[in-house]
Amino acid sequence: MIGHRIVAHLSFVLALPAVGWGQVSPPPVPPPPIPTGPPLTDVPVSSGPRPTWLEDGPDIRPAGASVPASPNWSAETWPPASMGSYGSACTFDCVNPIFQAGATSTQFLVGAYFTSGLGPSIAPFDYAPVTIRHGWMLTSPGEISSWPGNWEALCDLTGAAVTSDYGNWLVGSSVYLRYNLVELGSCLVPYAQVGAGFLLNDAYRQSTQRAVGQMFEFHLHYEVGLKYFVAPNLSLDLEGGFQHISNANSADRNFGVNAFGAQVGFTYYFPWGQQ
Repeated sequence: MIGHRIVAHLSFVLALPAVGWGQVSPPPVPPPPIPTGPPLTDVPVSSGPRPTWLEDGPDIRPAGASVPASPNWSAETWPPASMGSYGSACTFDCVNPIFQAGATSTQFLVGAYFTSGLGPSIAPFDYAPVTIRHGWMLTSPGEISSWPGNWEALCDLTGAAVTSDYGNWLVGSSVYLRYNLVELGSCLVPYAQVGAGFLLNDAYRQSTQRAVGQMFEFHLHYEVGLKYFVAPNLSLDLEGGFQHISNANSADRNFGVNAFGAQVGFTYYFPWGQQ
């Protein structure tokens, strides 16, 4: 009897795993459905420019994707207008139309000139001029030469206080021919000029000096300058150079005055004065 019970218990223990495995086994997977409808078609490939990410590979892209157009910049269209101006600190057009033929300007300068050692030895004759000039642009930049500049004619009215021992005042007028070295978009405009005119003075009354011999004296100029634009029609100016005063031997005393000096001021431009 005991042997039969032991055999029955062992048979029950061995049967439990088989029953558990039968309960957790997954159900059979049904077969996939058979597709219906029209057959699939290939996505059409555009004949336009190929994007760089395709390189030399096959034209494979997601359905509905488009090929971006390739930009076609040229020398005439670069940089795009939306990118603004490059290569200049000037945020406005500094040279057009104020340097075009027919435009006008007014310049105001103050400064000082001092007797140099050039020519015959004279007692110092120093003076502090105040000058107002009116200018007319004769040409447009690059019109008659390959240089990016233009020619300008000017006339002035000058009054000066004599600061040396003899004489008190000078007053006169001169005409000039000036070349402006204009570069589009630059706020700096160098220039060079020559001029000739006359001065009236009271220094000739001092008979002990030999520099100035009569009331009417000739006045010659050789000067260079630099304009810095602070607005589209306004520049701050610095000018310096050499001036000669003499009477071309039309009086007994004509040692003349050779002076170096500088002036500072500003120029206002009238672009509406164009022809």
